[in-house]
Amino acid sequence: MYEPIHGSAPDIAGKDIASEGDTVVGTNKMGDLVVSVLTGNK
Repeated sequence: MYEPIHGSAPDIAGKDIASEGDTVVGTNKMGDLVVSVLTGNK
């Protein structure tokens, strides 16, 4: 199971500082890793 370990950052919540795009990028990287493991490519 993939779980982001960056934490919830309550000190910056609601300040429009964090980037939701980073979640998308991280999910994409996770998908790439899963595909490479399943296909045997590194």
